[in-house]
Amino acid sequence: MCAPLRSSLGRNSAPAHLRDVIYDEHMKVVGLGAVAALAGCRIHFDEQHALEDAAIERSPPVTFGERATSDHRGVTSDTATNFAAPSWNYGASSVIGTYAPLAQRNYSLVRFELGALGPGATVLAAHLEIVTVDLGDTEPGSIEVRALAESWVEGTGDEKQAPGATWFDRDEGVPWDTPGGTVHPELVGELTPSTAHGQFAIVLEPSAVQRWIDAPATNHGLRLESPGTQTHYHFASSEAEPPEVRPQLVLELAP
Repeated sequence: MCAPLRSSLGRNSAPAHLRDVIYDEHMKVVGLGAVAALAGCRIHFDEQHALEDAAIERSPPVTFGERATSDHRGVTSDTATNFAAPSWNYGASSVIGTYAPLAQRNYSLVRFELGALGPGATVLAAHLEIVTVDLGDTEPGSIEVRALAESWVEGTGDEKQAPGATWFDRDEGVPWDTPGGTVHPELVGELTPSTAHGQFAIVLEPSAVQRWIDAPATNHGLRLESPGTQTHYHFASSEAEPPEVRPQLVLELAP
């Protein structure tokens, strides 16, 4: 049983094409308006947002990621930072994640290069698609998303020491202002996954993505974290197989 996902991030943040998305039992998107007999989860946004969105002219969604169906590929950087292994880099790992306990805190970092849009693009709605991976130690809770405030290098490590971002450094020999990944304080997205293994859409504050388009030098991507004391999730990274489980940024733009 899946609970409805509702937007709380503003008038235009609910992606119109997600109002009637159905997921199958493996949590893969199977299309708009699919029959309820697929026994999946329908994502709902409240009626007022739906009416407001219906009056806004939109272009078809534009996708950024490393899936075979992504409109723009070769654009993703992602890794993790790990308090318990502060010198390890995860840039080549197929799985990254979040973990809440202070002594073992993990953050996931993900960035999408948006240069293909060019100046002048206007973001009406945005969401981040992730696939959670069940490794047997998931602890349910929420995932919070904030915009990173410093640049970082993905690196080539696979849970080992290697050049690139680590808990203390955003690149080899270049420290973070805040260990783990310096972020802006504002929350730009939030999700409580309903299962340890599935695909989820984290609705993002459109203004956060708009800033990256208007000022590309500020696009340092996102940090995913789990607040609380025990929450633990794993995600497929941009190196994961099959490609359709990799993270993807979906934007709705003004025509």
